[in-house]
Amino acid sequence: MASSPNLRNGNAPLPSIPNSPSPNPSIAAQGARLVAELAAKRQAAAVARPLRSTLPRHLYVEPVNLEKYLNDDPLVGTRGAAIILGLSLDLLKKWRQRNQGPEYYQYEQDGAVSYSVRALQAFKAAHLVKPNRKGRN
Repeated sequence: MASSPNLRNGNAPLPSIPNSPSPNPSIAAQGARLVAELAAKRQAAAVARPLRSTLPRHLYVEPVNLEKYLNDDPLVGTRGAAIILGLSLDLLKKWRQRNQGPEYYQYEQDGAVSYSVRALQAFKAAHLVKPNRKGRN
């Protein structure tokens, strides 16, 4: 029993046209007409496929009252806090272990640590040293 050919993408195999001249020319003409019809159907099916529509990555919606969407005291991570204070990451970690340093947020016991920008600015301002310049001329 002959096995049927594997069909890919729903394309049926083309009918075979014998290489030798057919005793009946109308059979060869019918075969050529079938081949042309199948090629036209395939081309029409390829054109009729709907194109994939894509949505924009960022959809901009202008809010009516912008002030309620602004965050006036954003949170930064440990790296951002180290940059703002001009300190190392390790020093901030040691301060947290010793209950020293600026105030921070931590929602779980081993969760991520976040610092308020206002708390960092207040901590920085509290440690400002003003030298006594009375002795100088």
